[in-house]
Amino acid sequence: MKTSSSIFLKLILLLPPVLGLIFVPLALANFECNPVASSVNVSRDYSVSSARCHLFEVPSNTNLIQIVLKSLSGRFDLYYGEGRINFFGLWDKQNKFGAIENETKIAFQQPQVGLHTVGVDPYHSGQYRLEISTAATSEVSNSQQYPPGVFRQMYKVRIASAGIELGSKFGDRVIFPIELSKPGRIQVRVKWEGTASKLALIINGPDRPELQNPVAYYARRDGVSPIILSYNVTSSDFNRGRKWFVSLVNFSGGLAENGEVTISYPREATPNFVNTRARLNEFVGNWQNVDRNTRGITQLAIRQKGNFLGVHSWGSCRPRDCDHGETTVAFQGNPVIVSQEFSFKKEIKRLTMLRNGQLRVLSENIFTDGTRRDYVQEYRFRKVSTSRTSLSAPKLISPVNGTVFNHYPRNTMLCWSPVRGAVSYTVEIDCYHCCQSNQWCSDVGGRTRIVRNINSTSYRFQFVGAQPGRWRVWAVDTAGRKSPKSSWYEFRYTR
Repeated sequence: MKTSSSIFLKLILLLPPVLGLIFVPLALANFECNPVASSVNVSRDYSVSSARCHLFEVPSNTNLIQIVLKSLSGRFDLYYGEGRINFFGLWDKQNKFGAIENETKIAFQQPQVGLHTVGVDPYHSGQYRLEISTAATSEVSNSQQYPPGVFRQMYKVRIASAGIELGSKFGDRVIFPIELSKPGRIQVRVKWEGTASKLALIINGPDRPELQNPVAYYARRDGVSPIILSYNVTSSDFNRGRKWFVSLVNFSGGLAENGEVTISYPREATPNFVNTRARLNEFVGNWQNVDRNTRGITQLAIRQKGNFLGVHSWGSCRPRDCDHGETTVAFQGNPVIVSQEFSFKKEIKRLTMLRNGQLRVLSENIFTDGTRRDYVQEYRFRKVSTSRTSLSAPKLISPVNGTVFNHYPRNTMLCWSPVRGAVSYTVEIDCYHCCQSNQWCSDVGGRTRIVRNINSTSYRFQFVGAQPGRWRVWAVDTAGRKSPKSSWYEFRYTR
């Protein structure tokens, strides 16, 4: 069990741009939030107990309010005017983010925060109250031994929220945002009292464009108290995004009061040497394992695809590295988490940008066929320059230059020698007479057949006709840089 005994709180009020940034006095009170408490200057961080209430006034010309909570493991409620805004983790205006981290920021505009409000609060407009408690707990799970130096603190976080109320208004709801750190099971239990006979419990996550309704929920259960609902987040679900939501909705009328919601989901702590502010473009590039003798992941090629990243990895094999393929994942901060499922195992890679500029990859391998024990391995990568390539042109082996074929169908196998450092090959096949009589297509600006991303040193195809053809090959490295092209080798079919 892990809780935090204290927090640091800083209140920042942002005025319109011309006025800049200011700090204002904060009225600090006991947990009952006595409104006549004396003011405390918050121009610097200060420590308070883990269960405390703060009351503060906000000037009418304040445009944006930001509260920074540090080292908080618990729940916080923000009250404004006559409503209570109950949330877990970071909210930015009307966007909902994940669970509480070492530093959590809450930002909202006043006076219309635009979030769901429940309950009644006696304070007047322009006055806010922040209550902090340690209702949330962290339970260590999956405890086992790992290689020395591997940072692994996997938590299964339980968010416990009491005192939830849902009014009789149709569609009245409360939403809890959560952020996952790996695929796994989300489990929710809710109970309540009052006259509301049924509530709807919903688990939702990133949009699914392939569906007719891309915003359709992932799981839902309607029923009487208590309701238990779970959803197993798959690798493909997880790669769409890490930010998920649990909603409790009153579609049946009546008042639900004294409600309690418990949410369990996979969560990983963040070590202090991580660059928590790493941006998407810092991950983009080609990465080489610092251990050239590694028997695990040797190279990574990461490219930007809008707000997503394409993460391509290679593993140690002979005579050349094995291509593990590319996985596209949503970028939602540091670390980038990639989940892949194979026929015999599931692999979860956590790519963490460190403050020293290296990329740490924690690879968790879960074997589903029972052939091996699960294990976790840590790798370190450094970014390599993309300005030049040292790849040589492949040497063509067969068919040799000038070969004549007399068979039909025209099944043709091309073979060439491997190139050190290549991760794929491209083959170009040209045809004589196809685009213009007595001319090669490539010589008159016609279309040749180009086949990319070949992961072996051979390629089989059917040639177009009883006429001459020619072929050549070039290699490609992790950065997509091409080697010089080989010379053309010609062949001819007589039938």
